Amino acid sequence: MSGTKENRQVALKQPYPFADSKAARMLAAGLRQASERFGLSQRQIARQLGHKQPVMLSHWATGRVPIPVERVGELATALDLDQRSFLLAVLHQRHPTVDWEELEDVHTPAYHFVSELQNIAGMGVEDFSQGQLAVMREAAADRHADRRWLTVHELGLIEMVRRCRPNVSEIGLSSDDLAAIKLALSVSNF
Repeated sequence: MSGTKENRQVALKQPYPFADSKAARMLAAGLRQASERFGLSQRQIARQLGHKQPVMLSHWATGRVPIPVERVGELATALDLDQRSFLLAVLHQRHPTVDWEELEDVHTPAYHFVSELQNIAGMGVEDFSQGQLAVMREAAADRHADRRWLTVHELGLIEMVRRCRPNVSEIGLSSDDLAAIKLALSVSNF
């Protein structure tokens, strides 16, 4: 009970404890812009977002209560806010002692790896097919993946073997087939 009494006393002393937070300022600016651009009131915006109590937008924008992290996406979309910046501001509002920027450091190997994958694929990792994800998991789990995966230059040979021996993926090649391929490759002049 004493914790509750202390919280009430703090609330009475600071009725808007998050008023100076970047998150509250961003939300308030987004609401102002929506009002100016589209002539929408906070109540109308809240209803469009499906809020049962439209006053919550006001409480969040004035800093009376912290903005819920789970509402960041819908608010950013509705108010045309930069989602990453708004999310970081909301996280900082709720946990000001954590350096949220450091957690998403663009100098980490993971960031560069994901960035490189996205550049190679020409799309975000969230758009990768299940087949692509399965191959990446398999390659990551194999300590000698370089021995298992083919280069572009090797594909023609393997495709030919697959056409000649359709069950090669399931049963492999017989020792006679392997000997014949070895002999053919040793007598040919590349």
